[in-house]
Amino acid sequence: MAAITSANVLILNSWEGISKGNKTTRNYRRCRVTLSNQGGTSGDIPASVFNLTDIYEVDSYGINNAGTWTSMPVIVDQTTDVNGVVRNTGFLTTNLTTGAPASTTGVLEVLVTGRTI
Repeated sequence: MAAITSANVLILNSWEGISKGNKTTRNYRRCRVTLSNQGGTSGDIPASVFNLTDIYEVDSYGINNAGTWTSMPVIVDQTTDVNGVVRNTGFLTTNLTTGAPASTTGVLEVLVTGRTI
């Protein structure tokens, strides 16, 4: 499955935070991401779909699959993209053959923290 595009991302809220002393700026995006067999080791969810250059952290509010909300832990993976991609941790949906996180279908709600240039 190909990487997700910004057409599958609805940004619900967006704000900026500045650290003490104005040294770093962090951008926050609360989003709903429509996944179609994505979010595992294939079907990357890159920083660019959140209008970010880099992803620092991500928090999941859960995933809605066919009207049922469940938890879905996610992480920022920088092994394939130094700017970070959001991935399912595999805690709930793991490919039992390989042990790798499985791709998922549904609407994922997340808070993504990162930066823009």
